[in-house]
Amino acid sequence: MGKTKSNFFLQGRNALAICIAIYAILLIRAFSVSYFPGGVDTATHLFQIGLIAEEGLTPWNHWWYAGHPLLEQYPPLSHLAGAAISGIVGVENAYKLIFSIAFILIPISFFLLLKEFDFTEEQRALALYLFSLSPVFAYDLNGGLLSAMLALPFCFLFLKYMIRAFNAKEWIKPAALSAVFLAIAALAHLFMPFAAAMFGFIYLVSYSPSAPSLKRFASIMIFTAALAGFFWFPLALNYSIGDTPINFSESSLAQVATIALAPFGRAFAVYINLVSVLSALILSLLSIFSLLSTYRAKDSPSLRFFLLSISAIILWSTFLPHSDQAGVKLPLFIPMVFAILIPKYISPVNILFPLSALFLALLLVSSFLAEPSYVSPETFGMAEWAASQTQHRALLIPPGMGLLAQYEGRPNMGAFLYDAYMLPHYFHKEIYNGWFAEASPRSLADVSFTCSGKKSFSEIMGGFGILSTINLGKMKECEVPASPEEFCNALQSGSVDTIIANSNFPEVVSFADSAPCLSRSSVHSPLVAYKVVGSKPYLSQNWSYEKKSGTISIHFNGPFSGTLSISESHYPYWKAYLDSNQVPVEKSSDGFLSIPIQVSGGPHELELSYSPNNYFGAFSLISAIAWLAALLLLNASPRKKCLQPARD
Repeated sequence: MGKTKSNFFLQGRNALAICIAIYAILLIRAFSVSYFPGGVDTATHLFQIGLIAEEGLTPWNHWWYAGHPLLEQYPPLSHLAGAAISGIVGVENAYKLIFSIAFILIPISFFLLLKEFDFTEEQRALALYLFSLSPVFAYDLNGGLLSAMLALPFCFLFLKYMIRAFNAKEWIKPAALSAVFLAIAALAHLFMPFAAAMFGFIYLVSYSPSAPSLKRFASIMIFTAALAGFFWFPLALNYSIGDTPINFSESSLAQVATIALAPFGRAFAVYINLVSVLSALILSLLSIFSLLSTYRAKDSPSLRFFLLSISAIILWSTFLPHSDQAGVKLPLFIPMVFAILIPKYISPVNILFPLSALFLALLLVSSFLAEPSYVSPETFGMAEWAASQTQHRALLIPPGMGLLAQYEGRPNMGAFLYDAYMLPHYFHKEIYNGWFAEASPRSLADVSFTCSGKKSFSEIMGGFGILSTINLGKMKECEVPASPEEFCNALQSGSVDTIIANSNFPEVVSFADSAPCLSRSSVHSPLVAYKVVGSKPYLSQNWSYEKKSGTISIHFNGPFSGTLSISESHYPYWKAYLDSNQVPVEKSSDGFLSIPIQVSGGPHELELSYSPNNYFGAFSLISAIAWLAALLLLNASPRKKCLQPARD
């Protein structure tokens, strides 16, 4: 009998092409609804791309939060890539293009990872459909997680070549390639490479628990550290500059469950509920079947890999600092865990085909029905109005919502923080956000408004119904600062000249009306503008100045004997040079820059620069040597066995 031809949909390459096409539909729908791409993190990425395009890669930006170290939020790779092409296509389109490339690379890189597992062609196709169906990806597409999405494909490729390094006799080249991909991921995102390394170690413990494998894994980690060390080591050694308190999650069972499961609830809610609930039910049943199969087959490695992966996600999301960020990003790896576990025990084609057809149908339907993040066209007009009210520096209250919560209780989460992108980028006005006031300068925590903007897992799941709409961004009441007088002192010392309050939050507007230093100036519903009476200038002296991100140039005429105060957040790495001679930079009682000056008559120049310690370029040199070594290793020919001459 002749060999039966496999079904078209169960061929791995065909499945990959189908998934890429469906992901392209998601991209088109997400990026065509508005000129400004939506998403919670999008405004941050747009700002970073625009800043780098305009001022180069600086360690400091002066547009946000009364000054903030630029690279503490994200490594530079994704924003450098966007900035490189923004001059041709614009900042917004550069963001869309880089995100689209990253999004399409996700199924491609996972398909390459699957080749390291002992799957049939049909099982590989099923794994890819199952992986691509995960609503986590559509959720994070709409969330605008550019850097995390760009890092994820490189994390999968790291795992692919790490597995190959464990299993190959000639392991040096795959180990080097594994380190290169992890280093690239580390230059794109702060969190993802650590998560990838964690899953790599879990794979080691589960499938290859041997001393040689442990040594190879350690070699990969050390080589990765050398490759990415030029960015990571200075960042880690300089990070003590921050005053931000580290908050640990509570560890009750209810909180563990909520933190672990809430991202899934938010992710499923991106799709219409009928599709998401059905896919969740199928995934649960298949997981139970696969776990029972691993147990019956005494497949301890697979069982250990699944249980350790899920446990690590729960523990990491619950107990480590910045747990909310971990809880949002870690689910990006969940589809990998399920897609590796489930197809292994589903082998007959008569089962694989209907399952694949079902996943494919759900994937196609959800790609058309997933609700894209939408940025209202009114947003630009609101930002333009707010900029016209602002002289130099504005504070938006409640924090993070500012201009964009256009409906009471339902802020437009697609346009989240767009005020902090549009005002600096288009109108060159500085934005001071109350969230970051809790970090530095510490005294300005008095401007912080705390508003509850999240739902618990039970609240999210409680809203599920066929074709119903779930409001994930509902805001509850805001807690206002305790004292209007202290609020005014903080505003005045921080050179804030304008307050933009959102009238959809009555307690916020009432508080602003009660503040003695605030005077209503204009209304653009739902926004109310207030002028800050008694706002101090940026410099305590009437001297001319020019500033860019990371540098401040001040020109004045002496004589002068006293202290110059500058409303820029104090961090230890500010350096000041008076007429080319270094002078000390002190921290004022308000948390800003304070410089003692004593000069005679005549013109003088004071130059300030934000210069974190680069440790004499030692880490850059180590990285340069490591990348050169990687090139040599990757281009080295495999060793050939020498032929022994035949004996007579």
